[in-house]
Amino acid sequence: MKKQTCVILALIASVMVIAGCLVWYAVSWAVPANDLGLIVPDLVMGGHPDVEVLRANTKTVADAYLAQHHADVGQACGGPYQITVNYTLSKKVRTLGYRSSFYYYCWDIYLPYSLKTDSGEEYIVLVQLSDRTNGNKHDLNEFRVLRAFLFDGANQVKAEFNE
Repeated sequence: MKKQTCVILALIASVMVIAGCLVWYAVSWAVPANDLGLIVPDLVMGGHPDVEVLRANTKTVADAYLAQHHADVGQACGGPYQITVNYTLSKKVRTLGYRSSFYYYCWDIYLPYSLKTDSGEEYIVLVQLSDRTNGNKHDLNEFRVLRAFLFDGANQVKAEFNE
């Protein structure tokens, strides 16, 4: 009888732990993503990084990349343009399937930019960055660009720039 009671109590405890985990997971997904497109589980799995450092480091690297590819972007969008980082687009790019996350062992960040041509056309430039280093590790000071996309007004990829 004692053994059955212990087994029943162990099962009840296991169910409660699993239920608690499921509730935490559901609630964390219900909380909106931050301006980098990251949700609570990403931040927990990534070791609670300083989001300001993530934001600054990714923007610095993405800005440099876009400056290096200024002519390529200009050719793809049809002429001279102005471009600025636009964190408010993070939610939109998540709905397009580009989700920033802590992916196993490194940060995978999609940084959105608003681009407006001198002729008035508007585009989204999405820069994908990673801080993966050798040995399946990561370093918040070592972000690099993996690729960038130019989306037209219909949210279709008009051009892709690979590093």
